[in-house]
Amino acid sequence: MPTPPSSHHPRPAPGPQRATGKPSHTAAVHQCCVGQLLVSHPHDHAQNPLHHSVIMITQHAPTGEAVGLQINDDFKHFTVMQLASAMGIELDLEKFNLNTVPLYYGGAARPHRAQVLHTRDWSSVTTRVLTDELAVTSDISILSALVSGQGPRQFRICMGVWMWANLDEALTMASHSTGVRWLQLPATAPRVFDPAADQQRRLCLDQAIKHTVHQWTARVQDQLG
Repeated sequence: MPTPPSSHHPRPAPGPQRATGKPSHTAAVHQCCVGQLLVSHPHDHAQNPLHHSVIMITQHAPTGEAVGLQINDDFKHFTVMQLASAMGIELDLEKFNLNTVPLYYGGAARPHRAQVLHTRDWSSVTTRVLTDELAVTSDISILSALVSGQGPRQFRICMGVWMWANLDEALTMASHSTGVRWLQLPATAPRVFDPAADQQRRLCLDQAIKHTVHQWTARVQDQLG
């Protein structure tokens, strides 16, 4: 798949394709994060490529390897319609006009590959269910469905992914020397699709902080009996 022109969306110097931390001497406990949003901590280093990001985890193995799609960084001047046209997909503008629908920067790894995060009202043989509301599809059939007006009700098309060799370690204090810390938030369709890209991290950060406080309070109450 074609890569959106970098001149249309200036970025800082490329970061590593894998968002990994230094090995920890203590084994991290595995807790599957598929269907979770990772929201970067407000005090992380601005030079880190993951700074100011909201990432949807789409794969997370018991051994720690994980894949996620960044969903809050859109290409301002490269649209879904341009992608479909570049791929030779026949367009039907009367059914569905995608001229104003942006593509999203999904991550530094696999930059030529598009993956579509979408609601579960559409599926194909490659669709993987993430939550009760959300799924991800990576084959061309969803682009054909979208340009013909027969695709899912809500979606975001992401070019590239972020990859972790061990996400379990990245979520612990042991890996904070990398300059990235994460707050977690269950993904829902409104949290993923409703906010504009430039507002998404602020809104998700507010909700993630409340979610974290609620979880901490619940644990304390359980311990106190």
